[in-house]
Amino acid sequence: MILRVLWCAAAIGVLAVMLWHWRPQDPEERDNPIVFAYLMMILTFPSGMLALYLAVVLPFAPDAPSRLFDYFIPWVLMTLSGYWQWFKVVPWLARKGSSALKSWQRR
Repeated sequence: MILRVLWCAAAIGVLAVMLWHWRPQDPEERDNPIVFAYLMMILTFPSGMLALYLAVVLPFAPDAPSRLFDYFIPWVLMTLSGYWQWFKVVPWLARKGSSALKSWQRR
């Protein structure tokens, strides 16, 4: 439970920091998207790679009113995929592996 809260706080923290440093009037904003992508990749690897690809390639908001969507849509997709991966799939695989190991040891 603590790990889940810390992970969610880190994901929200990444978004908060990126929005805090977001300057719509700055056309030379080069570092924020790079730092954002790397931090979210660390939190959501490997499923975050697919989510980031979908957010970049698929035209979710082709006529977005601002560049804010450049952060928010990838963040939502990466956070959902990372949460699902780390707190649903990995525990399920761990339970399956544990039960398979126990059945193998009984033989």
